[in-house]
Amino acid sequence: MVPNMLSKEELENLDSTLLSEEPIKKFGCVIVGDNFSKTFTPPLVDDPWVGQKLCGLPLIDFILISLARTPVTNVVVMSSNFPEKWKEYYSKKYYNHFWKINFVEQKTANCVGDILREVRQRNLLYMDFILIPNILTLISGDFKKEINEFEEGRVKNQNHLITCLYVPSHDSQNLFVINSENAKVVNFNNDMKAGKSKIKKNAFTENLQYCSNLKPLPLWICGKEVFDVFGENFDLTDIEDVMRHMLANEEVMCAYTCMRQVSGSSYAAEANDFIEWIGLQSKFLRSCFYPLKPIQVAVDNNTNVNLLQLYHSVYIGHDRKDLNFRSKGVTTSNSRRSYIGWVPNKSADLQLEIIDSSIAGAINLIKGSSFKY
Repeated sequence: MVPNMLSKEELENLDSTLLSEEPIKKFGCVIVGDNFSKTFTPPLVDDPWVGQKLCGLPLIDFILISLARTPVTNVVVMSSNFPEKWKEYYSKKYYNHFWKINFVEQKTANCVGDILREVRQRNLLYMDFILIPNILTLISGDFKKEINEFEEGRVKNQNHLITCLYVPSHDSQNLFVINSENAKVVNFNNDMKAGKSKIKKNAFTENLQYCSNLKPLPLWICGKEVFDVFGENFDLTDIEDVMRHMLANEEVMCAYTCMRQVSGSSYAAEANDFIEWIGLQSKFLRSCFYPLKPIQVAVDNNTNVNLLQLYHSVYIGHDRKDLNFRSKGVTTSNSRRSYIGWVPNKSADLQLEIIDSSIAGAINLIKGSSFKY
């Protein structure tokens, strides 16, 4: 599945007059510009999470470019480490691409809950919104169907606070107990294996489903009241804490979460450790720059083939001879380093990245052939 992203050229050429009038319907998005995993630190010490790059481009650009295709109109990007020059740069760059966008630093933020509490306290955004709780996230598609369904559900019942989007998985996931009639989450557990759980009688009388094959996406659709839940409970650190809190206080809050399978045209993936980070890069390369290898027959049969003519191509080799082209500044000899090169759209400049063969080997071990799986 190729990520359905808006190209940089298209985004930069958007007619700003189309965005000059206040939209009738607004929908927000909060992007957490950090990764709060306790065992994962930025690969580069002097480069904060919000500045992490994928194939030479900051991840924040990938996310915002993708969001430009969704119904999102108001955006807040907040990080615990957001240099002032970066905030100024992105504010100017995306000023006309959303109705309102804010880039904010909150040095004391240590969890997703801290970010959302600060967004509400500063009155930066108070509307139904999409939560992207991890900067190391790639999204594709427009999520129009998912957002429309959420809004329609909210019209019928304001107690519907959260939609958890998921895809079916062949691997065992967290156990969710779901009401099959309205997709309402009745219970869920991160530690309990489905094989060890006890199915009670009410599972049959109340049409409950016990599911351990649903993989939640790292993107949540939330009602604006979620800000208030975090604001009133400082012990809540992430969105799953809110789900548990609502289940534990269901009689008082009357709020609930729904599980919805994401449409085939939309998807999101994230990384929370180094192996997942390499895997995310691998999936991106496999999908966005397909085919990974230029048509080898054409290269073998015609020595005059110029790699620069093969747009959206990626070539992975182990020495200069494999690449079939010359590039200044490429060190060779027998160092067994792997080269990944590609040509972006509307560009005549070859971009080349050199990656240690050990990392390239790790990438090859990552199973899956597309961004989605």
